[in-house]
Amino acid sequence: MKKFFSSLLIIAAFATLTLYSCSNDTENNTSPTNNESISFEGMQIKAMPSGAIVLMEYATVEELYAEVDAKIVMLLEDSLREIEDLSDADNITTKINFSNGKAVITEVIYTDSKTDTVIRAYELVENEYVATSLPGPISAYVGACPSGYKEIANCSNLSEPQECVENAVSTYMTSNLKAVGNCVDVRVSIGAFNTKVCGKKC
Repeated sequence: MKKFFSSLLIIAAFATLTLYSCSNDTENNTSPTNNESISFEGMQIKAMPSGAIVLMEYATVEELYAEVDAKIVMLLEDSLREIEDLSDADNITTKINFSNGKAVITEVIYTDSKTDTVIRAYELVENEYVATSLPGPISAYVGACPSGYKEIANCSNLSEPQECVENAVSTYMTSNLKAVGNCVDVRVSIGAFNTKVCGKKC
């Protein structure tokens, strides 16, 4: 799974361009067509990924319940590491759609609390990630849960937030996604000091 979550960082790598050092054959790198087949460590990514990033697949709701909390925690840990390396943003908000047996990342937003601005944002449009412009202030994206969403968790990152996030997400999913065909959107907003998780049925 570590290899898979490295592929999520392609979005941030594209945005910063200097996050990773280039190898001598950087000019030969192309956009991946299979997000799980390539490790992006040590590469400078110059394009957004082709196709949607699938966080997980599940054939039954029992499979979802058993794995979803671990997937969200891995997303949390990768995002925290990413924030440490970013020079222009201190919060990453990721939206995940759970429906029809797949959990797909549909939106990623980078914000800076010091300037109260959205630095960059990407959304999934027709199976491709495209840059989108979002108006400030950032409270609309990282403050209270957006309209229609319910707060699932608000955990301090200063005291190992993994268990807090795991328990909250597991409880929410078992209560709100009862069948593989059901639809739930989850937003994970990760900053330097706290993690907020919001959810809604869709």
